[in-house]
This record gives sequence, structure tokens and C-alpha cells, in this order.
Amino acid sequence: MKHWCLVVLAACGSASQDPAPSNVAKVPTTQSQRELAARDVTALETGTKYRVWLERGRDEGLDPNDPCCGLAYDGNKYEDALASCAIKDDDCAPGFQPVYPGLADDRVCGERRRCVPQPFVRFREGDRTGEYTRIALEREGFIVVASGERVAVDYGGKYTITLRDGRIERVTRD
Repeated sequence: MKHWCLVVLAACGSASQDPAPSNVAKVPTTQSQRELAARDVTALETGTKYRVWLERGRDEGLDPNDPCCGLAYDGNKYEDALASCAIKDDDCAPGFQPVYPGLADDRVCGERRRCVPQPFVRFREGDRTGEYTRIALEREGFIVVASGERVAVDYGGKYTITLRDGRIERVTRD
């Protein structure tokens, strides 16, 4: 019995206490974990305020001082398990899109452009639910809804955005 306890303690002691990097997607398991939370974020340079829907625990993926966009979400675009490589130049297979900027020392694609699967999104309003549609993300990493609210999504993920009166009521990762 002591031997077994020592093995368990050794295994527990060897586990890393560091948080997972923001570019590694975690697929939530319960309904409350799948629901994204609304956050109010201010872009540092412009002072512009945004309402962002984001998975819990992924705040470190938000960059309020992105040189391109002011506010950006890094998502999981550099997760190696998602990657495929461009066929030629920036030509990715259907349903995939190139990741910018390219990585000269990409572990998966080398000099070729890395491609990642586009997320699927559907909208629900009242008793109507649309079909899942692939969404091409811009560099900012958000889906922007007509109300100006942003949803931070991961590549390869599936999301349902529930609207009420043109505003986001709830977002779930399906």
C-alpha cells in the first residue's frame, strides 16, 4: 500500500502548476462551462470600449494593445494539432484559412503557410435556429455581431450565438 501511495504522490508532484497557454483550446464539458461570458474591454491606445464574449479562463488570449487592430484575440491558431499546410502560397484546403503572420520556423509547415479549420457558427433568435456556417476570421479573431459585440472564437470550434432584439443574449461552445 505504501508503494502505491508513493507512486501516486510522485505522479501528482510531477504535474505542472503552470496554466495552459492561451493557444491551446480546451473543450468545455458542462453547460455552464460551455457558455461564454461577456467582458467589457477597453483598447489601450484608442480608449474604445468593446463588449467581448469569451470562454471562461481565456482572458489571457485578449490583447487590448494589438498593433494592427487595437483589440485582438489570439485564439488557438498556432495549436499544432489543428494545423495543415497550404497547398501553394496561401491556398488552403476548403474549410481552412491561412494564419497570419506566417512562421518561418513553423514546426508543422516549415516555410509554407499554416492553415487552420474555420469555426462553425449558427445564430438563434426566438424559436428560429440557423444552420452552422463556416466563418472566416479576420486577424482580430472575433465574430462581430450587428450590435458591435464581439465573440472570441477558436478555430475548429462550433458556436451558437443566441440573439434577442439584435443583441447577444448568450453564446455557447457546442
